[in-house]
Amino acid sequence: MLNKPEESSKPQNPSEDKLNIFQLSGFLKIISEPQIDWDLGLSSYTIEGNQFNTGLFAYSNLTIKPNNYLSIRLRPSVGKINGNTISDIEASFGVSYIKGLIGKMGYQAIITPNTSLHGPFMGVEYGF
Repeated sequence: MLNKPEESSKPQNPSEDKLNIFQLSGFLKIISEPQIDWDLGLSSYTIEGNQFNTGLFAYSNLTIKPNNYLSIRLRPSVGKINGNTISDIEASFGVSYIKGLIGKMGYQAIITPNTSLHGPFMGVEYGF
């Protein structure tokens, strides 16, 4: 009698599901008041997951500061990576006790022609 080899239900090469995004931006300050900032700028994105891609984006950044410690931000941007138009929209709430350093949390949506990624985030931002 021949025995059939035992089959494994575990994947032989499990792949990691991760996405790293690095953004470097330069901007022109349109409004700079104690309670409101509005910037227009350009950003270079580097996206690394299963592939490595970079692109250039135009963005607008509106920040409302009810006091010296709190901020509310809306930052829509649009650009192209490998000929594909991508929209990136971020809304966040920030807290700053040290000048230039902001702890923030919010929601971000990245929309492409084929799919979209969206969800909450937390991070630290440094501006100078």
